[in-house]
Amino acid sequence: GLNHLPSFDLYIGPNKWASVSIPGVRNGSVSEMIHVLRQDHLQICLVKTGETTPFISSLELRPLNNNTYVTKSGSLIVVARLYFSPTPPFLRYDEDVHDRIWIPFLDNKNSLLSTELSVDTSNFYNVPQTVAKTAAVPLNATQPLKINWSLDDITSQSYIYMHFAEIENLEANETREFNI
Repeated sequence: GLNHLPSFDLYIGPNKWASVSIPGVRNGSVSEMIHVLRQDHLQICLVKTGETTPFISSLELRPLNNNTYVTKSGSLIVVARLYFSPTPPFLRYDEDVHDRIWIPFLDNKNSLLSTELSVDTSNFYNVPQTVAKTAAVPLNATQPLKINWSLDDITSQSYIYMHFAEIENLEANETREFNI
């Protein structure tokens, strides 16, 4: 009731993971990281950075198969995990066996496609069927499909994981081709 919204830092061991700032009373904050344990324990620290007291509502740990997401050094801080669908508002378990959070990407410059057929997702990323069965194309075929985001630290090394599946039947004389 003091009308002071909390802000604080999250650390894994001695390393800063994220700065948390709750934007409003009705909004929450989710910080996601993929971290490989070097020991059989994990230290998470909430560090007070202002006048408010840090708090955490939940801490969820999920096992991933070894080598699912490989980095040259450090942990992966998730910026966004997007898929092309107007509904539901987001996906988690049980659609995703790893309980990753998938957020729909909506843009009025794109048209959404989907299929009811099963899509082969048999690799170690285990992309959910709901994600693999949806796609987007630009409304104007001569324009590129653009997805933009910004990073807090522009010097950070970034990894982008993209998952592709053909969800439309192509005619014998048609080819799907694109540049990334």
